[in-house]
Parts: sequence; C-alpha cells; structure tokens
Amino acid sequence: MRNEKGKKQLQGFSLSEIVLTIALLLTIGAFLFPTSVGNLQKNKVKEYASQIVTDIRYQQQRARYKNIPTGVYFRGGEYTLFDGESFASGTEKDTKTLPNNINIPNFSLTNGNSVLFPAGEFRPNSYGYIVIGTIGYSTRVNVNMEGVIESD
Repeated sequence: MRNEKGKKQLQGFSLSEIVLTIALLLTIGAFLFPTSVGNLQKNKVKEYASQIVTDIRYQQQRARYKNIPTGVYFRGGEYTLFDGESFASGTEKDTKTLPNNINIPNFSLTNGNSVLFPAGEFRPNSYGYIVIGTIGYSTRVNVNMEGVIESD
C-alpha cells in the first residue's frame, strides 16, 4: 500500500489481533498442560516400577546362581536389597529411595514386607504384589509363586 507521496507504508498486526492470538495459545496450552504433566508422572511411575522389577530379578538370579538366600524389603518410599534369610538378619543391605512424589502405598506379600528367595532357588518363598504410585496414577509389580516378576 502506498501513501500520498508514493512511499510504501508498512502494515503490521493490530494490538487486538496479537492479544487474541496470545489468548488462543494460552487456552490451547491450558488444555494440553494437565495431559502432559499426567503423562510425565505416568512415565516416571512406570520407570520406577521397571527398576523395582529389575532389582527383584537381580536378587532372584543371585539366589539361584550364587547359592545364597536373598530378598527385597519394602516400606513407604523405599526398598532394600539384602542377603540373608530375612531382612532383620540380612547383610549387604542396599537401600533405594524413591523420589518424594512416588511411593509404595500398598503391597500384599505372603511374608509381610519382603520378597524372599532361598539359596539356590528361582522360586520365591514369598510372593504377591507391590503398588508403586503417585497422585493420579499407580501400577503393580507382581511376583508369583513360580518366580515370574512383571509390572502391569
């Protein structure tokens, strides 16, 4: 567009167009943000559940191939890998703490708080499930009597 003197006149966006665009972007963001946060929390819980499965399998393999009794003891926001017949009498304890927003709100094991593997055995003496969760999402780690360990 040209003004009276024949020079080009630059045109831009009006203030109302800019405000409307920003409002539209904020509205879209308001809908997407909770979904994104929820997915992040869900992935974090799955990641820690996978780590717990790996640690239980590690203790299972140590019991079988090193011929030593081992176990995993669960409480609140942490769990402990140990060697021995029970947590109380166990040695070589390695405690792993979960982040503040992820915890173990529930578990049901046949031997209280522990999954126990006898020396030389693949099958556990105690089995059941452990729930790992955060606000809005949780998953279970299952240990069955045959020694299969998996998360939902």
